[in-house]
Amino acid sequence: MPTVTVAVPEDLKRKMDEHDTINWSGVARKAFEKQLADLAFFEKIAKKSDMTEEDAIKLGRELKKGTYEKYYAPRLERERPLRSNHKERGNTKAANKSSS
Repeated sequence: MPTVTVAVPEDLKRKMDEHDTINWSGVARKAFEKQLADLAFFEKIAKKSDMTEEDAIKLGRELKKGTYEKYYAPRLERERPLRSNHKERGNTKAANKSSS
């Protein structure tokens, strides 16, 4: 069987070493197999599709916008600190007195 070497950060390697009962090579092999299966699935769909790259880009942008509007925009709106009107506009009485 051929060998593939995978580089991982030192902190990840230390954590992996704490679990020496796990076959990390097997974990990586399964991850590679899943990724290849996913690619094959999408390639099969793409072969049957008449969608152009431009169509795919447009669809992706629409999905991204829809996701933002559904999930992120409402959350940002809820988390935005409320501003009181007098702070935002300034003290208009004081401003009027100083300008006269």
